[in-house]
Parts: sequence; C-alpha cells; structure tokens
Amino acid sequence: MNIRGLLRLTGIIGFVAAVITNYILMAYIIMPVITPILTHQLETQLSSEGISVNQSTISNIVSLATTFMLIGVIVGPFIGWLIESAVLWALLRAFKVSASFIDTWLLSGNYQYLAIIQTAVIAATPLFNYMVNSIVSAAVTHKSIMGDPVILTISLAFVILGSLLLAYIFARVYETSMKRTLIPTLIALIIFWLISTVA
Repeated sequence: MNIRGLLRLTGIIGFVAAVITNYILMAYIIMPVITPILTHQLETQLSSEGISVNQSTISNIVSLATTFMLIGVIVGPFIGWLIESAVLWALLRAFKVSASFIDTWLLSGNYQYLAIIQTAVIAATPLFNYMVNSIVSAAVTHKSIMGDPVILTISLAFVILGSLLLAYIFARVYETSMKRTLIPTLIALIIFWLISTVA
C-alpha cells in the first residue's frame, strides 16, 4: 500500500474514531451531568413565568433536547466533513494542487486525530467543568458556545495545528510545498470548525 492509500485509510479511521469519541463523551459523561441542570433550569424558568407543567412533561422536553444533541454529535461533523472537503478540494485546485475529491475527502479525515486529542484534553482537565457550564448556558440562552472565549481559543488552536498537519499530508502526497497547501487547509478547517461548533 502506497502512502496515499495508507493516509486515505487512516483518514476514514480517524473520522470514525472521532465521532465515536465525541458520542461517548456526550452520551456517557456530559449528558448525565447536564441533564439534571437543564431540568432544574427548565422548571425554574417555567415556574417564574407562572406555567404549571408536571414532572413527566419536563422530563420529556429534556429527553428530546438531549436526543437532538446526540444526533447533532454524529450528523453535524459528517456534514461538516463533506463541506470542508468540497471547499478544500476547490481551494487546492485553485492553488494548482491536482487532488481528486475522494482523495481530499479521505485524506482530510486525518485531522480528526487532533480532534480526539482536543476532546481528551478537555475531558481530562478542569476545562471539562467549564465546557459543561458553557453547554448549559448555551442551552438556556439559545446561543452557541462558539462565542465562549476559552472554548473559542482552544478550538482555534487545534484548527491551526490541524491545518499544519493537513498541509503537510497534502504536500507529501502531491509532492508540492507546504506554502501551497497551507492556506487551503486553513480556510477549509475554519469552515469545518464553524459548522461543527454550531451543530
């Protein structure tokens, strides 16, 4: 197997591993923490508005919200990956790197290894509590956590590292300079980051 074939395979594995990691984090670590908080917030908000709702209805509302969050963890990154790949493919073509769409799509999956590291860094440090508070705040105020400065900074740092990694991979596979591949990968990953964060 040549280097291109190997990196295509590792790209697929990287994306699948990242989705599984994020799902486990959300379903088994974050959800058990935020569900009681969201339930309490919803009860408080409804009672302050003079709305009387039984516990079963509140549980159903929270359950529906958490189900949508879990679906978003799977669907959002996949859609983002396709869009990021299409943008990256067009940009690489503009920079005279003759990559096929399939190559671009599969090779860019290698970025997901950094996403797994980012998840591990957040889950294993005090940043986890910060992220949980941001998710709860976002759910209550209906705003994205993208505007949170700490999460924004960490995410952008990994986007920059990811763009360097992908620039190296595409430069290596297509035997060109990293200068030619860095701008396309950076722009494409910023778009992927925006889609994934909003989703």
